[in-house]
Amino acid sequence: MTFEPRPTDKQKMAPQERASRIEAGELLHSIGFPPPEEITASVKAQGFEHLRIVCLWYRWNTRLRMINALSLALPDGPPIGDPGPGEEVSLAPGISVVFRQAERFLSHGDDINRTVEFKSLENDFADSESQVLVGAWCETEIPTLKKKDGEKRNAFLLRKERYDGKFQVRRFLAKKDFVCQFTKGMKPGSFGNPATEISPPKPGKDHAAYMALLDLYRSLGIIDQRLARAIAKDRKGHEAGKLAYCGIHARRQAKTADGKHTKRIIVATALFPPEEEGDAWTMRAWTPQIGAWVPYREAIAAFHASEPFPTCCWSTSVGLTRW
Repeated sequence: MTFEPRPTDKQKMAPQERASRIEAGELLHSIGFPPPEEITASVKAQGFEHLRIVCLWYRWNTRLRMINALSLALPDGPPIGDPGPGEEVSLAPGISVVFRQAERFLSHGDDINRTVEFKSLENDFADSESQVLVGAWCETEIPTLKKKDGEKRNAFLLRKERYDGKFQVRRFLAKKDFVCQFTKGMKPGSFGNPATEISPPKPGKDHAAYMALLDLYRSLGIIDQRLARAIAKDRKGHEAGKLAYCGIHARRQAKTADGKHTKRIIVATALFPPEEEGDAWTMRAWTPQIGAWVPYREAIAAFHASEPFPTCCWSTSVGLTRW
């Protein structure tokens, strides 16, 4: 497959044009954000009319990194500025973002009543009846939790999961049929130095934030239509654009905390061509928790809502979803 170039791809741009863009102060990158019209086409192909990204943060630097990443991903929209809590900001036609400070909801700890903490955020989320597709972009950090004397590895992983806010929030939202993606706000210390807050890098350099946003798109079943067009241009002819492309992954999970049982995980994802030529391709998945082909975001939510251990990450389990 051959992917069509982006306008900012270095090897496809004449030196004179590149120099003039740099002189004009234009930011050049090849990160590969899909254009907004293809995002909305993918959203509508799933039966929704609007995409809302809910950004949950607790450090101002992380909030700014999210704003910078969204501004880079959707550069033709109005400036995000400094939105207030819960203020819905339009990024492009059919795409918006909401920012909420949610430190307690996102924090580590097995004593947090996340149901109570979520009540102040409920208005930012919407169910399928509202025709709004919602994805959560959350801040997190690596917990500083140490093994107890004599504690076995699997028992420690189970205790860590119950303590780690990332796993708790992910499962909490998954049980409500929402998917989420996380970005670290702290850089772990090394050589005896303490952890430090991550400051916003220069424009075009915050790859952790950019990849998190792309992963959120993927979790929502939003695919870059360049992939579909590359498939359709296969040398075997036009019929290549009428096939479903399926990937299956099976793995034996780590042992449970009692050290005796194992789980076998079998999942599959597939790219489905549109019924009408020119419409967006869609992504679906099959998982034993549902037992049927469903929209990818539903399968991810079901998987994360039921998976008891953090050792299997869906996004790296199914290779086909990594385009």
